[in-house]
Amino acid sequence: MFDALIILLLLYTATYVPFKICYEDETSNVQFVFDLLVDFCFFVDIILTFFTAYQDNLGTLETRKSKIAIHYIKGFFVIDVVTTLPFQLIEKLYISESLDDEN
Repeated sequence: MFDALIILLLLYTATYVPFKICYEDETSNVQFVFDLLVDFCFFVDIILTFFTAYQDNLGTLETRKSKIAIHYIKGFFVIDVVTTLPFQLIEKLYISESLDDEN
């Protein structure tokens, strides 16, 4: 069930986010909160991936947590973390700080 949610969120991210970046000037508060919720779901997926077994090169299912963690960190972990950063929150904080500095 969680995988289906992640797929839907990936579709949203792949289709709506580029449109939003290109054509929308402002983000509503509802949209901002929804985007943070999407980022949170992806963060939860990162945590769950540390506990998800995988098949090694020999085709056996690897269930040892240490091996799973090493495999994930050497694989998609960095990409997942960078793409999960809540850039809209970082931008909002940066703009708010810049406005405070001007006053």
